[in-house]
Amino acid sequence: MQEPKPLRPGAVRAIAGNGFNTARWAPDLSLGLRVGVVPGAEARVKLTLFSDEALVQSVQAGLNLELYAGRAQSVVLMPYYRYDPDVWEDRDELLDENPYPRHRVHAFAAPLLFVQHIGRSHLFIGPELQGGARDGRGFLAVGGHVGVSIAAGKNAHITPEFSLLTVVSGVDAPFNREYAVRESALTLHDVIAEIGLSCTFGAEN
Repeated sequence: MQEPKPLRPGAVRAIAGNGFNTARWAPDLSLGLRVGVVPGAEARVKLTLFSDEALVQSVQAGLNLELYAGRAQSVVLMPYYRYDPDVWEDRDELLDENPYPRHRVHAFAAPLLFVQHIGRSHLFIGPELQGGARDGRGFLAVGGHVGVSIAAGKNAHITPEFSLLTVVSGVDAPFNREYAVRESALTLHDVIAEIGLSCTFGAEN
């Protein structure tokens, strides 16, 4: 949820975004910071807040690396580590569990974006590979992103984005006898879609 072009060295920008995740059927709020490190590379951190009863839904730290920089096109790798301390799951879709079933997720991800520059705006699309552990059990997921980052003056970009992720390897959904249903969050064949809208603002990019 940010424009793909890395910041110049020493430049600093903030990230504010809102997403809707179909795995939780709830909106979230993301706040972050970007810092240009060297030409073609920046570092970033991001907090995603408001996971129902828990304040912090996700913590991310990563890099934005421009692998190829042309006048009209570029290729950007955006590896990051993500920790989700409190992923909840509604097993029967009745929203009546108290407390909700909870999961803990550690993940490493590597989105690769192919970017078309249109003036100061950027159209991007690309795949993502993600691997990690859900409650200590490994998983592998693949998916992709598509979006457009629209320049709002020299100091801000507004970015609508859509992403899709499916778990292709890992633990099959365990059967829960109490609810007579299967858990699905980040288990084999789980599909997660997210629609997001973000704004980054600060130093000129």
